[in-house]
Amino acid sequence: MVRSVVGVMAIAAALLLAAPAFAQDDARTKSSEVTFVHGIRGFFTDVYLDDKLILAGFAPERVTEPMKLKAGRHRIDLRAADAPADAEPDVTKEFSVPAGGKLTAIAHWTRVEDCTITVFDESGDNVAAGSGKLIARHAAATGTVRLALDDQSGGQRLAPTMQLVESVSPGRHTVAVNDVASSRAVVESSRVPVPEGGARVVYLVGSAKEKTLGLLTHTIAGLESSPTGVPTGNSGIAAPGDGPPVLALAVLAALGAMLLVGRRKAPTSGG
Repeated sequence: MVRSVVGVMAIAAALLLAAPAFAQDDARTKSSEVTFVHGIRGFFTDVYLDDKLILAGFAPERVTEPMKLKAGRHRIDLRAADAPADAEPDVTKEFSVPAGGKLTAIAHWTRVEDCTITVFDESGDNVAAGSGKLIARHAAATGTVRLALDDQSGGQRLAPTMQLVESVSPGRHTVAVNDVASSRAVVESSRVPVPEGGARVVYLVGSAKEKTLGLLTHTIAGLESSPTGVPTGNSGIAAPGDGPPVLALAVLAALGAMLLVGRRKAPTSGG
């Protein structure tokens, strides 16, 4: 009987020690959502992810559905459509994917008339109930611009590869992009719809030198903020995430039952 009790106690200890490790493994391997945006006008490309072709003949100004990627380091390579798989990439980017995140990777021209890929982290863009977000990103080969929302006076400066994030009411909003020095329009202003509980992203893409500047948009869904707390009576040892203590209680309860049964079956000495 003593050996059985010791065995049960050892199992309980092993489970208690192993549970946090299992939780950490799950967190490290949890995948993220990654969306690819093609902002290089005039460039049809084959997209490789970690040396595997995932998009053939990907057209400019197109946006993919969110793809699942495991947490860790990854690499995107862009080659001209139909180019050999072992050809030197026209654009390449290594980036880290967090566990359970939401990322957007956009290929675009830069200020120095070169191409690059910029990765934006969307995981911190939660939206309050009944609201939406309008996100403006500079992904063009031109200098700093001034961005105005809903005809606001002045607007805000937006430098290359940077972004501006505004909480707005759901519905259509006007986006105007102007030259910093002259205040003249860089591109024609546009009215874009912003969804409730999500974000509308507006990219300035193209090249000022080639006179191909324009706006590219896409929507990020599922950004609703979670409640900060709901009274459920689950505080203390039964709180969510406290699996190991609950497991220990179950094992200890079984141990107690075994001891009780053992006592009842123990032989009594004669008098």
